[in-house]
Amino acid sequence: ASSCGCAHGFWGDASAGGRSCTACPTGTYKDSVGAAECSSCPGGIPQSVPGSTALGDCVSSLSFITFSATVQMSQAEFKSEAATFAYISGVAKALEVAEASVSVVSVVEKSTGRRRKLLLTSVVVETRVVVVADQAAIVAARITTDNLNSALSSAGISVDAVFGISTVTGTAALSAWGIVGIA
Repeated sequence: ASSCGCAHGFWGDASAGGRSCTACPTGTYKDSVGAAECSSCPGGIPQSVPGSTALGDCVSSLSFITFSATVQMSQAEFKSEAATFAYISGVAKALEVAEASVSVVSVVEKSTGRRRKLLLTSVVVETRVVVVADQAAIVAARITTDNLNSALSSAGISVDAVFGISTVTGTAALSAWGIVGIA
């Protein structure tokens, strides 16, 4: 965001240094800088990834990829704004997608055992990534422990395991994932 308004693909009030700018939701885009609202994709091609910046980003089919990652930290640590942002940023970098396309669905803490009388905790982070359907297989193939750790290591985040990778594609996926308001 800039001091004059929200960046391309974002809408809202940028007067507070961009802190009120929000990514355009699925099914919309914004090709200008400023506080203007996002434009809806046309009816025949009603889908776009979050944060889309042009009418050309509107496509006929999106894929929603979910996966779970076991991360060595407590739930309280992960839920801090800095850690959550670092995780989303790192996942976006590892998968080569926009940060606005990555979201954390849930975070569940679990105990992983004891080492030297200390109880080790980790969290299982369920993550959702929205991509253009024809890129889903490529993006899903990037979801590996090594790839995520490479992108997250600078933030001090370590992924022990990745599991439960699934992809849902097409208009039916929108309602299955709870995304409403798209024709």
